[in-house]
Amino acid sequence: MPNYSFGELLNIFFVLQQDPSIPADQRKTQRDLAHETGIALRTLSNWFNDAAIPRYPEDVRKLAYALALTPLQADMLLYSVNPAWVLYGTPIERLQAAEVVRYNEQRIAAQPLAQQLAPSLIQIRQEWQPILTESFTHNANRWGVGKKQDGTCTIDRSISDGTYQLSLQSHFHGGVFMGGDSHCIAPPTYYAQVDALRVAGDTDEEGYTFVFEEIHDGCHAMMRIREPKQLVSVVQTLDGGDNFIIHMDRTAAPMVRPGKYNRIAILAQNDDHWFYINDICVGHRRIERLPHSRLDVGVVAHNHRQVVCQFQKFTVMIPPIPGLPSNKVS
Repeated sequence: MPNYSFGELLNIFFVLQQDPSIPADQRKTQRDLAHETGIALRTLSNWFNDAAIPRYPEDVRKLAYALALTPLQADMLLYSVNPAWVLYGTPIERLQAAEVVRYNEQRIAAQPLAQQLAPSLIQIRQEWQPILTESFTHNANRWGVGKKQDGTCTIDRSISDGTYQLSLQSHFHGGVFMGGDSHCIAPPTYYAQVDALRVAGDTDEEGYTFVFEEIHDGCHAMMRIREPKQLVSVVQTLDGGDNFIIHMDRTAAPMVRPGKYNRIAILAQNDDHWFYINDICVGHRRIERLPHSRLDVGVVAHNHRQVVCQFQKFTVMIPPIPGLPSNKVS
């Protein structure tokens, strides 16, 4: 049994949804919520007071949409009424153990760019050694292909004619992410680059990501490009829930070319990470490394929409090893 009631969660999520900058007498009321969801005000009031619970999962989904809940929060609300209603893939043991979930973003203070500490890209491409040069003409490196779903979204992955394509269909009212499931383990020091293009997507929030420090879909960091607005951000989640660390928040990136392939790259030297778009450094952050983490690519979609992104020329390089020749990479 859950450690919370439906009414308790509904009250918490209703309060969290309110904008504190709006005067209290102008904020959303239960009457507004009833009108928005088509649920009778008296019925809704009984739910808030724990005098009754919903009879149909569709009513709970309407509330989740109206309150802009995350997948974890929506599943908690569904689980509190009937465990069989869980829709978005949250493990049952997690729902059983949960107490209260609140979306939390921990902002990391910006650090000096320190570009002078990083080797130049010209030097790297001339002297460092490729350990992976992916042409996407076959799948010898075992990229994820075919369909995969987790309750919030479905991704279709394919390799053809030098391109790795990810097509992500959202089944949720908020933002969803899924990666391609590469088998590329990140070396202690590396330079990785990939050319990426958003082929289909309706909003400024949707597009491609360069994934690093990835253990699984619920534990990863990503360099996210908002192509139409020419913005870049770097975020990280460690538990797959609603807690995200923002390492770089929507930083202006005028070098992004909307509608064209953009080269996105990461240079990592232990915990130091430099981020590049089209060979221009856009930021430096210290991000703790995770053992056996992977490099990957991924897609973000929103609100039941489909987003299609393509990737080419995925390359990973490491510093020169004595006795081994280097190979120049363009």
